[in-house]
Amino acid sequence: TKMIDFLVARGDFAGAVARADNLLRTQPDLSASLVNFLASLAAEPRALPALAERLAEHPSWRTPLLGALAARPSSQDRGLRLIRAMAERGDKIDSNDFAPALQQMLSAGQTEQAYYLWIRFLPEEKKPKAGLVFDGDFSLPSSRLPFEWMFESSPGASVEAPRDFGPGGKPALRLEFTGARVSCLNVRQTLFLAPGRYLLKVQGMAQDLRSPRGFAWRLQCQSKPYLRLAELPVLQGARPWREQSVEFTVPDTGCDFQDIGLAVVATLPIDQSASGLLAYAGLRVERIEAKN
Repeated sequence: TKMIDFLVARGDFAGAVARADNLLRTQPDLSASLVNFLASLAAEPRALPALAERLAEHPSWRTPLLGALAARPSSQDRGLRLIRAMAERGDKIDSNDFAPALQQMLSAGQTEQAYYLWIRFLPEEKKPKAGLVFDGDFSLPSSRLPFEWMFESSPGASVEAPRDFGPGGKPALRLEFTGARVSCLNVRQTLFLAPGRYLLKVQGMAQDLRSPRGFAWRLQCQSKPYLRLAELPVLQGARPWREQSVEFTVPDTGCDFQDIGLAVVATLPIDQSASGLLAYAGLRVERIEAKN
């Protein structure tokens, strides 16, 4: 590491990054200290091109470095500057690169900054999916990012998104229940809807679904979870594919971001058992224009 310090003192940032990269590859026991060194080096604007060039090779320390920069409030800005430098040189930025920074922003209550960071680095192939709801067709896998669908199985419920289970052989969100207690469902997305009137609609179906209270799509203000904006009716028994819809209003103040997700209606454990199958497709939120 003395050689690295010497190279930095000379202003040879490319040489210092190359030396650190070599040590990270050959002496993994030094990884923690070297990643911290590289994180501190990112504070030097003259070092950003060298870091961005080396990170374009996707070294093993790429994700740890960006995670370390995002983990400390004092270094978040330099982490974002590094990501921008990577993007400017043509590096493809994926969710693993900026997810740590985005999650830290959300934890700090910086939801709007997190949203624009997500939009800034949304891959070209995903941009057609961006709307008032992202990927309402459930055609993409579950994501780590809250502005996309985050879904996973939970005790008593398996959750997946097969590409051909929906009406007409289209994608759908499919939930299968084992008969055990289901206390929560891990299906959610954060929305950024401006104040106004909207229509929420989705196609749903059920096969032999048995649950005392059932499950429902709910939309609520993120800053005021008790302020429920919309809830779609519960499906039960055997129902063919059919559309459900409900109108709702986003208030003028205090509701900049909203959460939509599938909720367990029952609050008492005795009412939370479920068996059968439930599926949804084509979830949409549409703006209702005010009439003159």
